[in-house]
Amino acid sequence: MKKILLSLSIIWCTFASFSQHIFDNNQSIEFRPKVGFLIAHHMNMAHLIKSHFFSGELSYCIQTKGKHYWQKSYKYPTFGASIIFVYTGNPQVIGNGFGSILFIKLPFVQKERVEFNAKIGGGLGYLTKRFNQLENPKNVAIGSHLNLLINFALDLTFKFKKGYLGFGIDFSHFSNSGTVLPNLGLNIPSVSVIYGFQTKKQPLLNPDFKPINRNWSMQLTANFSAHQVFPTGGKLHPVYAVTAYMNKRFNEKSGMFMGIDFLYNEALNHKLGRSSPVIWDVLQTGAFIAYDLNINKLKIYLGMGIYLKNDLNPNGLFYHKIGIRYEFSEHFYANIAVKTHWAQANYLECGIGYKLFVKK
Repeated sequence: MKKILLSLSIIWCTFASFSQHIFDNNQSIEFRPKVGFLIAHHMNMAHLIKSHFFSGELSYCIQTKGKHYWQKSYKYPTFGASIIFVYTGNPQVIGNGFGSILFIKLPFVQKERVEFNAKIGGGLGYLTKRFNQLENPKNVAIGSHLNLLINFALDLTFKFKKGYLGFGIDFSHFSNSGTVLPNLGLNIPSVSVIYGFQTKKQPLLNPDFKPINRNWSMQLTANFSAHQVFPTGGKLHPVYAVTAYMNKRFNEKSGMFMGIDFLYNEALNHKLGRSSPVIWDVLQTGAFIAYDLNINKLKIYLGMGIYLKNDLNPNGLFYHKIGIRYEFSEHFYANIAVKTHWAQANYLECGIGYKLFVKK
């Protein structure tokens, strides 16, 4: 409990510090009750479903007003922070969940009275029950209390004088990214009712357009990861990776990158019960391509790769990544991504990257 309270405090303090720089923007408080269900994406999870999931989300939202051109190009997106509570319907095995996320709302349609948004958020979640070989062996989904919490939503809202009312559909995911087994994860689609009221309103601005660089660039990233392999209770095994990508901006909002992943995955040796590592067998390479959503210095990406060398092949031919990159300067950036094999998270990779050159 102390860990989750500390983690939630860090998330909210980070957002509060950030919000001070945009305190003159439009602000609102939002509440959304939700009802959903657990997707049993693995045959061993069917017994976990006892009833619907009920949850509530309280959010503090700040709408950008157009101080920079990228804000106008996204139809004045909204940043926010949420506190979330989840009743799973199976408190004896799965427990209940709560957590906090930071999010951004990107409007597809923004009219005077109607708004249609995509919401992307991520943070930390806490589940009150986890797998334990003796005390809770039925929880085959989650092996840790503390998990990543990822949320996607589509919202349709109708505005009135000082607030808005609407409904949405969303998808939430709890996972520890393979750091503690088991880690099948909880995938929860939901429908929600949305109510928000404004606490501050400012007129929107119309900034000047600044052209972006659409040339190809090359970037190298060094990543580190660690994950556990069966049987449960074992040690974490390191994964080292170097990626080489070519990046292309299409416009102010979007782009793509593609290239090669080189990985040294020590955990593969232990899956075969080897006492000493065989380096060549656990070297993996893959070709990767991703869509890149550019939000000023923040890049959100979703992509798919295919293994070119994967001698032990425990997870199939394809892999996927969803992640963020943040550019500290013209050349350096930080990278955080969840690597998955379809619906099952493999591990969380963290790293730092460098842009080598810009092709003229």
